[in-house]
Order: sequence, then C-alpha cells, then structure tokens
Amino acid sequence: MNTMSTASIAHPLPRQRGAAALFVTLMLVAIATIATLYANRSAYLFQRSSVNQYQYNLALGAAEAGMNAFIAQVEADFQNINTTSTTIIEKDTGAGGATSCLPGSGASNVKFRNAYATANNQRFDGTKYFTGTYDLVSSPASGVNPALAYRVQGRLDGGVMSIISEGCMGNTGSGHNTCSGEVPRAKVRRQVKISGGISLGDTAVTIGNYGDTWQSIHVTATTAAKYPTCAVMYANSFEDYGSTSYQCKAGTCDPEDPEPSLASNLFTKIFGKSKSEIKTAAGANVYTGCPPTGTYTSKIIWLEGDVTGTCTINATNSFIVINGALKPVNFNVVGSGFVYANNVYGEGTIDIMGSIAVESTWDVAPEGQVIGSNANTRFDAANGSLAPTHAYKGSTKVTYEKVDGSGILPPELNSASKSWADF
Repeated sequence: MNTMSTASIAHPLPRQRGAAALFVTLMLVAIATIATLYANRSAYLFQRSSVNQYQYNLALGAAEAGMNAFIAQVEADFQNINTTSTTIIEKDTGAGGATSCLPGSGASNVKFRNAYATANNQRFDGTKYFTGTYDLVSSPASGVNPALAYRVQGRLDGGVMSIISEGCMGNTGSGHNTCSGEVPRAKVRRQVKISGGISLGDTAVTIGNYGDTWQSIHVTATTAAKYPTCAVMYANSFEDYGSTSYQCKAGTCDPEDPEPSLASNLFTKIFGKSKSEIKTAAGANVYTGCPPTGTYTSKIIWLEGDVTGTCTINATNSFIVINGALKPVNFNVVGSGFVYANNVYGEGTIDIMGSIAVESTWDVAPEGQVIGSNANTRFDAANGSLAPTHAYKGSTKVTYEKVDGSGILPPELNSASKSWADF
C-alpha cells in the first residue's frame, strides 16, 4: 500500500518556479542590455551624423563664399579688361581658327590668365585653383578656428562660364593645395551667361541674308599682317560679277560658303546687347542720316534712318550703326571704323577703313520690288541683261582694320539666382 503523502510529492514545485523566474529575469536583463546598446549606438550614430552635417554645412558655406568671391573678381576684371590689372580674366587678342570669322564666336574675346590656365586658356588646368579662406568671425579664437577655405575652377564655353567651387573645413594647405587631403568638403556649381562685349568676327564683309552686286569690290589691308581671316561671309547667297580682289591671311581667297547662322540675331551676336541698349550707349552721338563732321564724344555713333548721298565719317576705332539703309553716292569711313547697316541699296561708291556688316540685304532694292517690268531677285547679277538695273552697282573697297571694342562695352556676367545648379 502506497502511503506517500500529497505534501511529499509537491515539494519540487518551488524550485521549478524559481528557475523559471531566474530565466525570465535573465531574458529581461539581456533584452534591456541589447536595447541599451542599440540606443547607445543610435545615439552615437545620430551624434556622428550631426557632426558630419555640421562640418558639411560649414564646408558648404565656404564653397558658397568661394563662388561669390570668384564671380565678384571676374566682374571686377571685366571692368578692367583693357588693362593688365586683372586677376582671373584678361582680353584675348589672339586669332582663333575658322570659327573666328563668325561674330560672337570668341567667348566675348576673353580668356583665363596664364596663372590658372596654361594648357587651354578657356578652362582652368586640373591642378590650378582660385583660392581663399573663409572666416566665420573676423578674429577666431585660438584652438576653435574651423579653418574654412575654398578653391574654385572655371570654364568658358562661348557665352557661358561654368564654375565649380569647393569648400572645406580643417584646411591646412595654401595656394593651389588649398582643401587638399582628407578634409570635410562640399561643392556648389553655377553656369552664368556672359552678356555684352562687342565680338566681331575676323571678316571684312559680313551679310546676314544675301548680296546681289554688279560692281568692283576689293578687300585688302594696309599690311599683310592685318589681312582678315575671311574676306566675305554671308547667310544665303552672294552674287558678284564685277572686278573682284579678296585678300585674307591665307593669301587670295574667295567668299566663304553660306553660313546660315548669320541670318539670326546678327546685331546681338556682334554687340551683345539690343539695338535700344546700343543707341542709349551712343549718348549724344545719335544723328539722323549722315553725322556732322567733328569730334564724337563716344566710340559708338548711331545714325537713325537711311544714309544717302555723300557722307564721310572721320572717326578712330569707332562703331557706326546705321539703323536704316545705306544708299550711297559716295560713303567713306576714314580713320578706322566698323559699319553696321540694316541694308545696302542702290548704287554708289563705298570706301571703308575697317569692316562692314549688313543685317539683311546688299542689292539695288528690296527683293521682289518691281524695277521696269521685272521683279528684283537675289540672283540678277548673273543675268547679263538685268544686272545693270537689278543688282547693286558701283564700287566697294574695304581696307581691313579690326576695330577693338573690348573697352567700349565691357562684358558682363548675368549671375541670376537660377544659375545655381545645386539648389
């Protein structure tokens, strides 16, 4: 007979309950420890991220300061473009390749100085920078100076300047070694347009539409060294069946092949501004028809309306804009000057020391105008019976002299807020 009491078989339960409680406690401690470690790691990562963000923000501020300093220096250089007192940009007086015949093709006739660009004067060398330091306060306390600095590079693409500015914290370098090494850094980028600035092509005669002439036409220069790269450029067609002589740098040359781009915005490509802006820049030198003889107060001479009959302009290194048609009996520019006319019509003698650009047409009259019993066309010079009455008749001589307009209308940077690439 089994006489084991109920109490004798129940005594193991307290020990089992104690083991279970201990296990639960250990599990809770482990979970709490893991949670604490995770929280500490999150706090560490957050702190590290905050430090990185703080350092980046400081470097970004230095990069923006570098961008602003670079643009301010370029604008100052543009104002002094005719002197040697520039830092980043200087006037480009060298002749380009074939594209130098086109107006507006010379990146506003500026280049980067040799201190920054030796391999290609239109872009900074890879190891050259415009540099500086950026102080948050004028006199940082010893031991707390974040050593902020910047380095900037630029590139010219026609009428656009692309700029990259890199800022850094903890800089220990100087000159072109600024912001080198393992330091916190940030970059900003901008593309700004270069407006203004007179940019002539290296061409004696430029026509924005067509020329239909039955005349003697000669392009020459006072010395062979002054010959243009191109004698005649035009957008659509150029017919001339008179006595011709075209001299250019390559020797005797013919008019170039058609260049359709000349038909669009020829005035803006040359002057970098609108007609109204250039007329304003002429100041007191605004006249109706042929201007009076005498001394002009500006290098820009604006002639409103047609210029007819006999007209002689004696001006040196000047830009003569005829906002109408040139209808000469005898038109002369002595000294040196660039002549811009909306059209050239009629017949007569033209003798220019300098160069000429015609916005649209060089013909006896507008295309389509009926003369006698026949409408005027752009190809009448090739028709022996129509040429004497349906093509411009006379003589033209251009003694080429490239007029320098860099100091008359200095280039400008259009640094609008939307030019930032990263914001």
